[in-house]
This record gives sequence, C-alpha cells and structure tokens, in this order.
Amino acid sequence: MEASVAKTSVWWDIENCRPPADVNPFHIARNISNVLHAFNFFGPLTISAYGDTYQLTRHVQNALTSTGISLNHIPSGRKEASDKAILMNMAFWTSDNPPPANVVLISGDQDFSPLLHRLQMKRFNVLLVRPEGVHVSESLLNSARTVWYWTRL
Repeated sequence: MEASVAKTSVWWDIENCRPPADVNPFHIARNISNVLHAFNFFGPLTISAYGDTYQLTRHVQNALTSTGISLNHIPSGRKEASDKAILMNMAFWTSDNPPPANVVLISGDQDFSPLLHRLQMKRFNVLLVRPEGVHVSESLLNSARTVWYWTRL
C-alpha cells in the first residue's frame, strides 16, 4: 500500500494553532482535506483537535464537530496536558496503523519532535502544519517530510 491511499490522522493542537478568525470554521476540515488531496493523499482521514475547547465559541465548537473533527477537551491550567494527550493518543494510533500511514501534526510545539522523528524512522509519512509568524524549532521542522503554514491552509 502506498502513502497516497493509506490512512491519514491529523492531530491538531488548538492551543498552539487556534482556528483562524478569518476562516469559516465549517470549512476547516474541508480545507485540510483539500490540501491533502492536492498532495495526493486520498486515504481515509480522521482529524482530532486537542485543547481547552471552552476557549472556542459554541458556534466554532459546533462547526468543527459537525464537519467530523473530533474535539478533545483538555482543561487549561495543567502544564502541557494537551501535548501529553496528543503524544499518547498518537502513539496508540500509530501502533494500530502501521506504515505507510500518514501522520499530520498541526502545532509549532517542539515537544512533539522526538516522537515525530521516531515515526519517520519507522517509515511513517510525517507532515507538519505550523503556525506562521512565530519561531518554530529546527528540530520540529526537520521531523516532518512536508511543512505547511496553518494560516495558508
């Protein structure tokens, strides 16, 4: 099986990459899917968002969930709780979905670098969507085969 038809799982750190204010939240899942299709990824797609969902308006929450994005509420105030939840769930997902599965991380947090590098070494196709206008570590940037800017999706 090729990466182009393999499963793709998107892991979205909504604390690090908030839903863009100038984008209709009903279009976010479609925009992500369209970018993946443009790069020849046509396999089954899941999108999971992690963070304090109470920081999103009810309208945005409803829009995201109605378009198939799984919202995972992680209360704010617990240091790196969202990162830990993403790391743990990503590790479980990759153990159940062997390469050439595709892993897409939407974040700019360097805490993900070690796992992403490890996944690359195991032949997962790792893609990164990073915030624009903020410093992102070279380690994180080098952990992905392809890097896109969040606001350009």
